[in-house]
Amino acid sequence: MRDARRARVAAAAYVRRTCARRAPVARRLHPAAMPAFLALALLAVVPPPPATPTLRAIREAEHARRADSAFWARALAAPDAARRRLAARAVVRLEGRAPLALLLPALADRDPSVRAAAAPALARLARTTALPWPRVTREIALLERDPDAAGAVGEAIGRAGGEGVVPALGPLLAFPVHPSTAGRAGAARGAYHLARGASVVRTALPAPGLLRDALHRALAADRARDVRVPALLALARLGDRDTSAWHGALADTSAEVRRAAVAAARAWVDDAEPRVRIEALRAAGDCARLARAVHDTTPQVALVATDLLAARRCDAALADSLARDARTWQQGAHALAALARLDPARARTRLAPYATHAAWQARAWAAQVARAIADTATLRTLARDTAPNVAAAAIGTSADALRALGAAHHGLALAGAEWFASAPVDTVRAHAAALLDALDAQTRRGGTMRRDVRTALLARFVAASDGSPPSDATTTPAAARAARATIDAAPWAARLAPYTRDADPAVARLAHAALAPADSAAALARAVPPAAPLPDDRTLAALRGARLRVTLRALGTLELALLADDAPATVAAVVALARAGRYDGTTFHRVEPNFVLQGGSPGANEYDAASDTFWRDETGGLHRRGTWGISTRGRDTGDGQFFVNLVDNHRLDGDYTVFARTVRGEALLDRVVEGTVIERVEVVPARRR
Repeated sequence: MRDARRARVAAAAYVRRTCARRAPVARRLHPAAMPAFLALALLAVVPPPPATPTLRAIREAEHARRADSAFWARALAAPDAARRRLAARAVVRLEGRAPLALLLPALADRDPSVRAAAAPALARLARTTALPWPRVTREIALLERDPDAAGAVGEAIGRAGGEGVVPALGPLLAFPVHPSTAGRAGAARGAYHLARGASVVRTALPAPGLLRDALHRALAADRARDVRVPALLALARLGDRDTSAWHGALADTSAEVRRAAVAAARAWVDDAEPRVRIEALRAAGDCARLARAVHDTTPQVALVATDLLAARRCDAALADSLARDARTWQQGAHALAALARLDPARARTRLAPYATHAAWQARAWAAQVARAIADTATLRTLARDTAPNVAAAAIGTSADALRALGAAHHGLALAGAEWFASAPVDTVRAHAAALLDALDAQTRRGGTMRRDVRTALLARFVAASDGSPPSDATTTPAAARAARATIDAAPWAARLAPYTRDADPAVARLAHAALAPADSAAALARAVPPAAPLPDDRTLAALRGARLRVTLRALGTLELALLADDAPATVAAVVALARAGRYDGTTFHRVEPNFVLQGGSPGANEYDAASDTFWRDETGGLHRRGTWGISTRGRDTGDGQFFVNLVDNHRLDGDYTVFARTVRGEALLDRVVEGTVIERVEVVPARRR
């Protein structure tokens, strides 16, 4: 009891000292707010140790995903704001490997940059503590006068969700309450995340009317693009149909605001900006509008219109004419796919030129169409194509799949493994020896960077072992022993055993699932694959102010500002690959209009890596149009492939690293199509600009 009383006294003293140091906020601290700050401090009273880690040690601990609470407590108690800010950001990125409660004092730090770095933790703390979070966070946000910190708190409120969130968000959207654009923009993003979360999981949103009213007021009073875009997207998620919300936004000077307004209104507009025209086609493009848009001078607009011909059930004659006489193979292939849905028999007559086209991408589209219209003869031919991505798209037999599993191309090998995922268990057992040989060969080829094909193969053995060992608490010892005997007797048990010690925890977990009791893999649950060492401080310092120059064949040049302070390890890794020429000659293999471009893969697919090791996530950046992020397939699995945001993609915020933003040539992004070649990527040091 005496210890608890001493803790409460220390917490109260801590709050008084913190508020005294933080003069701008302390002057505004009213008595009603003191219980909220006191509650925050009571949850995590960590006496600051005398020794604190260096900046370098903090960066290395984040990179190593260090889960040492004492270390992070010392870092968060550092005397200088730079170390406290870096530590707060690191603990947020660790996602629970270190206790988030350590960040509670940072939310009342005297330095606003520390408060901003710690604020994203509020969303997760709201789900794991008993505090009245809507009231607490609302008081924190209303007291906060630093723009970045206010924005981070506002966004965290929306991400937290739950009862009472809407009344907390409403005032933060109002201009008189929050004079900073960043603060209101954060609240608007919070409203978007709240509305999106409710629509994705199909749950009832608390007080939706209050949120709609707050968003309408914000749109009427606020001209800031960063407020209006997420507010409009939130209304679209809410299914709002009040035309007053978007009437003015459809004529906004910002193309991104107009695009969001079209998405919310489901309205037709004829706009000069390609991304707005694309949104209008998807929202209200009838067949007459599509017939005009297939000839749009911006390729992405024309391709979206071509794709929509099938969805709108337009006359097959237009798709047929485009498949026959398209200006580019890209539009012809899209038209062929649309024709296959509208008139499969006519598509069969147009297939041959694409199945033999000089561009392998066109042949890959031909394989997809052949599968859709059940043209097995074309599939058999294309399954032996010399281009790996074509062969991957055409796999149709166990012989095709086994041949693919021997490929050095990761995407082709994965396609072979995935074919067996839909095959009967008896087929897997019949080819067990060949599949084990393929698993060993893929491990020798790429180790952890062959995660996808290796986990796909291991999953087949889990299924072929009659499932994972029983984990239900009601399972009898006799049943557990019987299951264990079944697995131990499997002919592949001895060969799979070494994979329980694999360096990639995802592989080790599946091997455990096939060969060991269910709880034996628990220690691997939070493990991460190995990564390259963090670059030294001199290397990181040299990256500040550096840029990338990206030359696109037949289009022009993009210039990117590197975000070395936000994502230092990622920027260093991208620069190293660029200097080594690893991106030169690669392509954009994925083009999703009004979403992203993806490229940089030496195998021109999502699975062949540009890097030799996985990269750590460095999340926290906003995915606005023109920003560049790192593609992943799970946490801490960046492999050097990148994506470019074609619109404001706030749904990606917090999940993917942002390492650069486009500062020149942004309009070129709308002209990129599948197969656009990245001729070279050059590093421009800061001193040369």
